[in-house]
Amino acid sequence: MLDAVRPHAEKKNIIKIDLLNFFPSVDRDLVAACIRNSAIDEISDLDLYLTNVAELVTVNGYLPPGFATSPPLSNACLIDFDNILQDYCSARQLVYTRYSDDIVISGDVKEEVVAMPSIVFGFLNDLYAGRFTINADKIKLMHRGCRIALLGLQILPNGRVTLGRDLKNKIESLLYFYWSNQLKLIDILGADAKKNERTLVGYLNHARVIDTDYFAKLEGKFGASAVEALMNSSDK
Repeated sequence: MLDAVRPHAEKKNIIKIDLLNFFPSVDRDLVAACIRNSAIDEISDLDLYLTNVAELVTVNGYLPPGFATSPPLSNACLIDFDNILQDYCSARQLVYTRYSDDIVISGDVKEEVVAMPSIVFGFLNDLYAGRFTINADKIKLMHRGCRIALLGLQILPNGRVTLGRDLKNKIESLLYFYWSNQLKLIDILGADAKKNERTLVGYLNHARVIDTDYFAKLEGKFGASAVEALMNSSDK
């Protein structure tokens, strides 16, 4: 997720384009074709197992959004699109990233960025004959100088990438309850203390990866030693 957001932090204009009904658009036949096209030549008996493999990673004939295998498979299925759009953007000093069904393009010339939905639509139609299309209702244009919400993260006016405001509030509330009101924490997360600690450690690790400055703020607010002890508790 961070890799899909950070490259856009210094650009003046950012547009987010959603793919419509993305995972249901990836059916078993397309998955099988993607596996075949990306497989190394040494797998001589691939065709013997290809149908079974495609069935294992699909549900009711389509790629399910909740499976761990779905994101890499969906990326493989759109590799030709990614390559063509990447080349198009690079030639125009635009930045392109994709996180699953979220396409993000940024640049300093507003007119070039605003024109990208029609370009994306054209490439999708040419490559996949209408299988994939964009969700016109969810196109979002953003500009540097204000808080930019993108893929659950936000780009601050100074270009720093940090966690979204809602997630920050959630993390800080849970940490407060962990140290001051366990009953409230149990009411929110459940009665399994070790599971609750693992949840909090997951949030802390996420914060540390995304924004070290914000992680340092959490250490300052709740105590560096207390935060460290909590993070080490998951190893016990």
